[in-house]
Amino acid sequence: MSEAMETLNWNSIKIARKKQYIIQFRDPPFNLADEISRSLGLQPHVANFVNILVDMKRVDLIKEIAAEFKLIANRLSETEVATVASVVELEPQHLAEIAKRVQKLTGAKNVKLKTVIDKSLLAGITIRYGNFSSKLIDLSVKKQLDDVPGL
Repeated sequence: MSEAMETLNWNSIKIARKKQYIIQFRDPPFNLADEISRSLGLQPHVANFVNILVDMKRVDLIKEIAAEFKLIANRLSETEVATVASVVELEPQHLAEIAKRVQKLTGAKNVKLKTVIDKSLLAGITIRYGNFSSKLIDLSVKKQLDDVPGL
């Protein structure tokens, strides 16, 4: 096959691919949302909500909507979410003990722990909980060193 014919074939393939994409994007946006909903196995009411977001051009708000939904679901199920920061990964038994203490402290029925590695703590842990992580228990060496006068 000559170089000119090979170039012509590659250009034809590129054009054909572009036409496929154009055809795909000409479909109504609901087809894309429906396909995503089906592939994720979303419940019909959730798929309908996604379609409304697409139709109203509000898909960019999906992260904020999901975060708000989690807050409401946690409030209804009396679940406290706490973020535990440490220098190293904590053992499951330590996390279970922290969850018990947070549950006792807050009176929540359930506790979900998020773990974060924070090398700046030097040693120890910090626990953030409450609305928008407004409460802090700081058991880190960094905090203890900061509290020493004259350092």
